[in-house]
Amino acid sequence: MNIKILVISTIWAALAGGAIGYLVASNQCSEKVNTAKTALSSRPAMSIVTGEIVARAGNVITIRSQARTQATADIPMMREVTVTGSTILVKSMLKIPPMISDFAVGDVIEVDAGKDVATLSSFDAVKITFLGIAVSLPSSVQ
Repeated sequence: MNIKILVISTIWAALAGGAIGYLVASNQCSEKVNTAKTALSSRPAMSIVTGEIVARAGNVITIRSQARTQATADIPMMREVTVTGSTILVKSMLKIPPMISDFAVGDVIEVDAGKDVATLSSFDAVKITFLGIAVSLPSSVQ
């Protein structure tokens, strides 16, 4: 009789220990999965925006950046960039230093805001660098 009680007690202890171990491990894994999800879902800071100039009025340049994807749906395609007195303008040309009037519609530029502007549609530029001129492909190539 004592052996039956001992076997049954051992089985119950093993089951209880297994259940407790499973719950503790499950909780630890859940915390790690949530940490990983948070790390993967957060977007890194975006201080540089590249795009084509579509308009220029006074000290404001409007650029159209790359097409959005589902992952970047909250990033605006159209951005208004304000050129301030401290904005550095870089354009490889004989006229040094370049002025805002040296940048034209169709130019492709890189704008450094010096801060995270991922979701902003309007911001001040710290530095604007001329990258080239946008080229439209003929419809037969597109």
